[in-house]
Amino acid sequence: MNRFLYQTLFGLLLGVVLLMPGGCKDDPKSDSTTQNNQPKQSSGATKSAEPGPTTKNTKSGEPVKQAAPKPIRKAAQPDRVSIRYALVGHKGSVNPVGGDRSPEAARALAELIASRFKAGVTITSLLLELKGTTLGSIGAGDLNFVNFGIPGANPKIKIFPREKQPAVADKAFDLKIGDIEIVSFDAQRNPLGIWVIERTK
Repeated sequence: MNRFLYQTLFGLLLGVVLLMPGGCKDDPKSDSTTQNNQPKQSSGATKSAEPGPTTKNTKSGEPVKQAAPKPIRKAAQPDRVSIRYALVGHKGSVNPVGGDRSPEAARALAELIASRFKAGVTITSLLLELKGTTLGSIGAGDLNFVNFGIPGANPKIKIFPREKQPAVADKAFDLKIGDIEIVSFDAQRNPLGIWVIERTK
């Protein structure tokens, strides 16, 4: 009987302890250890990464490239240049003329054309030489470029701003009259193919 009474009283006391605020806490030492092992968080807001020198953050938060610096002409360059050219397209270029030839075949043809330019062959004669051969078609003609900041561009009469064909114009403005150069294909700056150019003015 006494044993039953003791068990009943113990059960009631245990229930009261569990219902009390803060009752049956875990070992405080264990809480302290757990808290110390947690990474500390800064009380302030998380600082976003600073954008790089070539990017800036828009209102949407997405990084975008800053505008490229404005190109500057070399002091010794003329205001305008004129060139005669042959344009050799190949696979991978955006030029539909001769776009079925390989880049290697296009390079070999460009070197042949450069040698014919050096021999004084005119554009008309060059086109006649290539007509009916297995070398394929090319583009050819005359172009004019105006330098940075110079007015007078008029595509209707084949006068273009230098930015229109940057790789070709960069080379043309560095040439002396009569110089001949090959301008290699570049997917970004010269996507039309391989150019053979001669500065005429």
